[in-house]
Amino acid sequence: MPSIAQLMHSPLPIDGCLMVINYIHEVKKKKIYNRIKANLALHQVKNKKLAEQLQISPQTVSKWCTNYSQPSIPELYAIAIFLNVPVTDLLELPRINE
Repeated sequence: MPSIAQLMHSPLPIDGCLMVINYIHEVKKKKIYNRIKANLALHQVKNKKLAEQLQISPQTVSKWCTNYSQPSIPELYAIAIFLNVPVTDLLELPRINE
């Protein structure tokens, strides 16, 4: 089985890509944010452990958790795989007004 770091550099699955691209577009407009911090807490995983698994700095994970910056699409998929959750669980999707 490939490591999470290797998965971050692999082609992404087609399904879900459009949703993630739309998410990144919305993030750039600062309308929505990620839910990485909430998922780490839910799964009782420390920022440092995620950083080790992704082979990145703990400061980067901290920036994601505070929504100061956002992970790339491959990083989102790697986080989802590490936490064993759908990538959509890591995203705060925009609410559609009815």
